[in-house]
Amino acid sequence: MLVQARARWIAVVAALIVVPAIVAWGILAPGGGTGRQHGLHIKPISYPSPIANPLTRQHVPALGKGWKVSFYHTFKGTSLDTSVWGRCYPWTRDVAAGCSNFGNAEYEWYMPGQDKVYGDALHLVASRAPVRGTTRSGAPKEYYCRSGLVTSYPSLKFKYGYIKVVAWQPKGTGLWSGIWLGAADLKWPPEIDVVEHWGEPWIRTGVYFHPGGHHGSKAHLPLAEDAVLDTGWHDYSVLWNYHRITWFVDGKPIMTVAQNVTHQKMYLIMNLADYSHPKQTCYGQLRVKSVTVWQQAR
Repeated sequence: MLVQARARWIAVVAALIVVPAIVAWGILAPGGGTGRQHGLHIKPISYPSPIANPLTRQHVPALGKGWKVSFYHTFKGTSLDTSVWGRCYPWTRDVAAGCSNFGNAEYEWYMPGQDKVYGDALHLVASRAPVRGTTRSGAPKEYYCRSGLVTSYPSLKFKYGYIKVVAWQPKGTGLWSGIWLGAADLKWPPEIDVVEHWGEPWIRTGVYFHPGGHHGSKAHLPLAEDAVLDTGWHDYSVLWNYHRITWFVDGKPIMTVAQNVTHQKMYLIMNLADYSHPKQTCYGQLRVKSVTVWQQAR
């Protein structure tokens, strides 16, 4: 799904028009292919712990009157709050037994024990350890890699808003992390990928949009920018309203779409997959510091 010429033009000039364009929305400035947006300069950011006030953090747009935090979660203590976060896909019957997507070329089996909370962060951990899972049809299958996944399905399903995830991308061969929005009715598409990151040997970071019944859109960060994403905390954000969706990394616009915008409730999924050949190493972690959602009061 290549970025069309119009989408490329919109992304390139977004940095020049983003303030007046977003004011027009009623606020102040705030998978895979070859479409790439250039000219972004992304630096590692050091965040204090804990984040005291999500409204005053870096890379949060001045959303204007009527915008309020509707969801804010940090990861304290030593265990995952399962009233907020599910530990496998919502359609999973037996969470303790684990789950998989079955729709992608992935080699991991997601296990609740791979979702760890410590150091004021959620750690989705990929480990090379055989585990018994199943195929799509339910037949037994051994997976060589086990990893972590959480979803906001138990607590957060929203339509329109600004979502920001503070995360530290994994470093490791064959790892594929995803922070994305899936449809609350559990049907696919649509899908809004806040960010996807592939580790060595194919280092690539991108944002993607999969609308129902239409061609999708995507944009990749310049390859040189990917090098810093696994060395510190970064902001991954999406601003979504009735008319358009804009993706940001560290507050800089990456892509905007204004066609086939999703108009249904979505929930958040964060996972660490492994796309490598089974003989390669499955080792690394996706860390998440916080998740915040702002919405306009109705």
